[in-house]
Amino acid sequence: MSWPVRAGGQPTAGLADYNYRFLLPNASRTYEVSNLEVVTGVTSGCCACPINTRRRFGLNGSPVVAEGSAAVTILRR
Repeated sequence: MSWPVRAGGQPTAGLADYNYRFLLPNASRTYEVSNLEVVTGVTSGCCACPINTRRRFGLNGSPVVAEGSAAVTILRR
C-alpha cells in the first residue's frame, strides 16, 4: 500500500491516524509505533519526486526523530 503525499505536508491518507504493532515471532519481539508525524518535500532533481524529510514517532513509548533524506537519515531519541 502507498500513501499519496503532498510536498511540505502530511500524507493525504490516514497513515498518521493510527497506532501500529509489529510482531516478530521468530525474534520474540514486539514493537509499538504511535504518534506518527511525517513531513514531506520534493527532490531537487528533474523529477521532483516526493520524499519524507522528517519522521517522528513513538517507539514502545519513547519518542524517536528520523530526519534527513532517504540516503542519510539521523535517528534521535
